[in-house]
Amino acid sequence: MKSQNEALYKAEEEDNKEELIKRLYMGVYSLYKDIVIQNKEDEYITSSELYLPKLQKDISNIENEENYEEYSANEPYNKKVNFIQSFDIMLDDWSREFYGPTLDMYGLEYYIRDDKTSNFLTNSIADLSMLTEETGTGGLSENYAFYTVLKYDEAGKLSIPVFYGLEENKKEQLKGLEATKTVIREYFDAKYYQYSQYFNGLKGPENQTIIFAAKGSEFYNVYTTYNNTWQSDSYAFHQVGFIYVFIAALAIITLLGLLLPFIKPFQIGQGLAAKLLIELCIVGIGAVLGLYESLVIMGTETAQETFLIFDKTIISSFGAKIINYSLNYVIWLGVFFLWFIAILSIRSVFTKGLKRYIKENTILGICYVICKKTILSIRKIDLREASNKHILKIVAINFIVLVLFCTMWVAGIVALIPYSIVLFFILRKYYQDLRQKHQILLEATGKMGKGNLEVGIPEELGVFEPLKEELTKLQIGFKKAVEEEMKSQRMKTDLITNVSHDLKTPLTAIITYINLLKDNNLTEEERNSYIETLDKKSMRLKYLIEDLFEMSKATSKTVTMNLVEVDITALIKQVQLELADKVEASEIEFRTSFPEEKVILLLDSEKTYRIIENLYINILKYAMTHTRAYVEVKDLGEVVTVILKNVSATEMDFNTEEISERFVRGDKSRNTEGSGLGLAIVKSFVELQGGRFTLQVDGDLFKVILEFMKRPNNQTNDIGADES
Repeated sequence: MKSQNEALYKAEEEDNKEELIKRLYMGVYSLYKDIVIQNKEDEYITSSELYLPKLQKDISNIENEENYEEYSANEPYNKKVNFIQSFDIMLDDWSREFYGPTLDMYGLEYYIRDDKTSNFLTNSIADLSMLTEETGTGGLSENYAFYTVLKYDEAGKLSIPVFYGLEENKKEQLKGLEATKTVIREYFDAKYYQYSQYFNGLKGPENQTIIFAAKGSEFYNVYTTYNNTWQSDSYAFHQVGFIYVFIAALAIITLLGLLLPFIKPFQIGQGLAAKLLIELCIVGIGAVLGLYESLVIMGTETAQETFLIFDKTIISSFGAKIINYSLNYVIWLGVFFLWFIAILSIRSVFTKGLKRYIKENTILGICYVICKKTILSIRKIDLREASNKHILKIVAINFIVLVLFCTMWVAGIVALIPYSIVLFFILRKYYQDLRQKHQILLEATGKMGKGNLEVGIPEELGVFEPLKEELTKLQIGFKKAVEEEMKSQRMKTDLITNVSHDLKTPLTAIITYINLLKDNNLTEEERNSYIETLDKKSMRLKYLIEDLFEMSKATSKTVTMNLVEVDITALIKQVQLELADKVEASEIEFRTSFPEEKVILLLDSEKTYRIIENLYINILKYAMTHTRAYVEVKDLGEVVTVILKNVSATEMDFNTEEISERFVRGDKSRNTEGSGLGLAIVKSFVELQGGRFTLQVDGDLFKVILEFMKRPNNQTNDIGADES
């Protein structure tokens, strides 16, 4: 046992010596940079400018080029810049490490002299330059357990004429570090081979004499000394009963975690803590207990004011103490808060119940719930979607189960028997459920095939649910088709009746007056009167036939549309002027409101004239006398609206959607002359020109709104001309 401890001690001692040599090498490069800056009268120089002058010069030349932006996007340029930046950061880290922990821990003294200028830097009150000639006997050298003299010539070659206090192989190790640049390689690690081409231009110190010295027989065992100090300090904490204080604190926090949730206004333990997994709570509790030793060390360092060291900063000792203690309190608070949250989560087992807690707060329970939901989702697979996802779920679950059985070796084969039995009953139940739902669907489609469109399927059909939805849509579509067909048949009947009536009336009058004209005893005045009546009736018959012809063409979309630029306000004024006699006779006062500027639309002038004329005639026929009718044109930018309003002479009890159908008239008694095609023609002509026709009825107010786009889309000059 003793020999084993000695071997361990020797190995640790060897590691400490190698660490010292490495730190001396880092100190050389830090000191050389500082002596160069002193020689330049404190003009700052970067590490890359000192040790990588050629590479730094290449980058500076590129940055001064006119096409710098082109170079800056170049990968080799960016690679050089990244290497330079990394190198500067490395040397800054070395400098901080050397002037801080290295000098403090090893009690190291240094001396560096520029052999050209004789300028020097040192941290020692002794004249370390005397060690360059001493050999370890008498004089200054007796005060030091270790000292070495490093000399760099003009070519940057290192020689070590004096090396006292350590084995000779450590001297060779230091030379090797300088020759191979191993420390720099270790810093760049994996990136070294990426930047290896730039190491060829790496320079070292030149014309320098550097001396390092340390007192104390075991100066290199700094880590062992520190560890022993920490162990003794931690032991002192244990001796004074710190462990009992720690346990008491955890006990108090446990009681708070169990009791505070009873105070309802605080609402403690109802949020995230109640959902925390028990596995995370166990990890948290283990972490708190495992951190005890680290917390003791932190407490020790805080008490000794060595937890965070601010010697090289502008922060005062009082400020450093505040920062140390504040950070200490924050860490302790975090540890205790972690324990508190874990206790709150575990406590929720009493409020949720064990079964619910296992399902919601354990990984095993959550996996069980997910598996159960997956199995249920398989029963509701949408057959319209790709099945790969669902098949993968089933295969994955089965794979996990089989893997678990395989880990049981021979017992797994025995476990496969009940697994197979359970799987059989699950599949049989699933098949029976599928067959039952298929039968329900089959019966519903059979009833629909027999003409029963009111059949419903209230049951949940699982995988057949999408098919059920499609059947419901099919029912609605069939119903709508039947209703449309019935409406079409009714319209055909009304068409025949209305056309027969409207054609028969003027035709009967014509036949009657022709028979009257056959009487030779008629006076000239009576004959002229009969001829005038015949003319009116024949013209009415002509207008009816023309309306039928226009309506037929509009319905079949074979109307030729000649689109030109039309001033809609001028067109309305023209219609009103040509109907001036009828307007005056109707005793209806027309009020108009038009924009001051012209409103130009791309329309068929003849069809648009017919639209306005029909609407005016409709007002003259059905508006109440001694009332006002309003005609208004609004330019809304992209859309122009034409609005016509009048007060009806009779009660309007018709449907606004049907009044614009063919042969539908507001005067159901058909006492007024007309074909019943006026508004139908208006609607068709408006829509054929890319507009929109709207009817509104409010009491006795009848309102027509026409909307036209200033630049109608998808409109051609010959509507339906290409239709076969």
